[in-house]
Amino acid sequence: MGRTYLVGILFLLYFGCDRYPSQPRFYKLSKDIVVDDLSDDLIQSKENEENFIWNVPKHWIPKDKGSVRLASYQIPVLDYFADISVTKFGGDAGGIKANVNRWRKQLDLNPQTIEIIQSEGISGSNSLGRYTIHKIINTEKPESGFLCMILPLKNSTVFVKLNSTLYALDILEQEFNAFCSSFRQR
Repeated sequence: MGRTYLVGILFLLYFGCDRYPSQPRFYKLSKDIVVDDLSDDLIQSKENEENFIWNVPKHWIPKDKGSVRLASYQIPVLDYFADISVTKFGGDAGGIKANVNRWRKQLDLNPQTIEIIQSEGISGSNSLGRYTIHKIINTEKPESGFLCMILPLKNSTVFVKLNSTLYALDILEQEFNAFCSSFRQR
């Protein structure tokens, strides 16, 4: 009986201990975010090279935006970091149908007609104009889903894309809507 415990403890120590102790370990800690009053949770407007600005919640973490994005953030939610990007392309950038169906394809979903896309989109407005928000999810792949804003401007289109788990999307939806409505002229 005593040998069984000893073998069990040795087994746990062998397979449970880190074989590379000189390398740093990283842990994600859960931080539940409750969004009751977004106005208290905003930092100053985000400056960028464009002629418009937006409000960013204090808990969003700026990331390297790369060469295509105007801005990029990580959003801590539960024990996960969601990714949000702001981009702008010339003209209509292919149009609503092409962009929504491209995002749907990324989640292994079939394309939709423009009529279905428009009927499922949620309309909103900010001081730059009218936009639509599209929630794109595949319930068979709960690890990833999108909230996407398409904002047509005079000679270009602004896109905001939030990529997260399906559960986190539900938590972040109100915050995403508030972010999209905060876009305005500089």
